[in-house]
Amino acid sequence: MKKIISLSLVLMLLLGILAVPALAEEKQTAKIGVLAMLNVDEAKMKDILTARKILMTMAREQSNVTSTKPVSETEREMEPVFYDSLDHMLMALNAGDIERMEIYKTTAGYLCANNSELTYGNHDQLDKSTKAADLLFRGILANDFSFLLMEDQEALREELNAAIAAIKEDGTMEKLTAEYIDGVIGGKEIVPIEIVKIDGADTIRLGITGDLPPMDYIAPDGTPAGFNTALMAEISKRIGKNIELVQMASAARSSALASGTVDVVFWTRTSSFAKQFISDSEGKEPKSEIIKEALDLIKPEEFMTADIPERTISTDPYFSDELVIVSKKD
Repeated sequence: MKKIISLSLVLMLLLGILAVPALAEEKQTAKIGVLAMLNVDEAKMKDILTARKILMTMAREQSNVTSTKPVSETEREMEPVFYDSLDHMLMALNAGDIERMEIYKTTAGYLCANNSELTYGNHDQLDKSTKAADLLFRGILANDFSFLLMEDQEALREELNAAIAAIKEDGTMEKLTAEYIDGVIGGKEIVPIEIVKIDGADTIRLGITGDLPPMDYIAPDGTPAGFNTALMAEISKRIGKNIELVQMASAARSSALASGTVDVVFWTRTSSFAKQFISDSEGKEPKSEIIKEALDLIKPEEFMTADIPERTISTDPYFSDELVIVSKKD
């Protein structure tokens, strides 16, 4: 009888010992919401995140930085959950389906300014002067935003590029950003904006989502307002064409273009850093094995066009932002 009891105790102890690492392993995984891109599937999205993790490790080693966070994405295995819209991802965060979400800094600032239960922070505190951190923050952790058009709209793209360049050069873009992006985050009230009609002019149908505030913003009552409307009002004057705003779901952007529902989509994500990296690296082999490992997962050409569907083209960028992590306060 004693032997049976002893064997039972041994089995219970062994099961207990085996159960502890299993629980610990489970606790080391955190679900993070990520906005899906238009031109890559979930498998390639995961490759992008894996490549970023490789560069994150390299950057941390070069910077001799240990994360100050007790449990963060630097120490935990992050399981990505992909969403077609910010609204759906935010609902998942509030419901506890994901632990955190990755979004652009200006949008994170807007969300946190309007919800006292949310907080945000950078992926990690690194010395950005290192080559790896430079790749990380200016490359994979940053995006430029451009207009998206069908590939047969080259002439219209050139008109938009000329307007973007002029608006940047004369300081108008800086003023619009300060008022309609920084101002919104700072609590400033956004007033409705009218895009003045030009008699007899052609009309461009522009797709907006309101899904990336305050850059792509729609007032709560549906009235056109914010940075996107102010920028398009300015562009309308400069190219001499009317702008008709068409609201749509974020995931419907490419199909709306292909079907002719809209002529232009207000935002798509691009990467001028990836473009420059391609130019600088042409004919050269990566010096670092770690960078080579990351490039085997996601090539700069793939990253540059990850949000640009086939048979579409993008303008020069008008805005840039860096990805941060949003979570609920403890």
